[in-house]
Amino acid sequence: DRGTVIDFKNGVWEKGTYTGRPMRFINFAALNHHSTYCGATSAVKNFLGISDLSGGPDPQDRGKLTDGYYNFHSFPFNKWAPGPAAGMLGAEVGFFMKTIRSADLNITTAEWIGLASRVDPPVAKTQAVLASTDPVALDYHSFKYVLYPNSGIKVHNPDDKKSPVRQDLRKCAEMGGGEFDEKYVKVESYDFAKKAIQNDEDLVVHGERHWGTKAKAIMKYLYLRYAASS
Repeated sequence: DRGTVIDFKNGVWEKGTYTGRPMRFINFAALNHHSTYCGATSAVKNFLGISDLSGGPDPQDRGKLTDGYYNFHSFPFNKWAPGPAAGMLGAEVGFFMKTIRSADLNITTAEWIGLASRVDPPVAKTQAVLASTDPVALDYHSFKYVLYPNSGIKVHNPDDKKSPVRQDLRKCAEMGGGEFDEKYVKVESYDFAKKAIQNDEDLVVHGERHWGTKAKAIMKYLYLRYAASS
């Protein structure tokens, strides 16, 4: 707007110089399933969508920008089937936070959450909004207490050592992207239905499940829930 350009690291650029004007960066994400190699998408993975996607998401197919440089989204991948190396996506985002910019506030919307997709039912109507200055702590909480209790899919469980969400969040935290251990995180939760602050044992949010009408999408969920998680 008004002819300004925003540089994530250095702020507002206008009339040939950085102005030094205050800038706030709000990371606004949704909570959904996102593939077996990422597990889920929310605040941390949302960073992949704020940067240049020139060349597409795959480094082997136009994702390379020049020489040994790849766009931010394609960097952790090695073709689609194998997916990224364990934790590499989280480490990449953590490095971005440390060297470029982290968000001043992270907000995750979970009015509806996709149990096996970002666009199709089955979904759960969890009617939750979560926010934190720490994206790692926010994702850990939203995966453990909102997504996983409703999906039952192991890749959504941040306490499962083999789950991609755990590996990505842990690596992001190691890069300085946030706090992975929930015992160091204070959670304040308000239940608008009960009009009361929740205790720790009440943090799990269960939502009404809606299956939709697409047989393929329903079969995908059932496979992820029972076959792939066994």
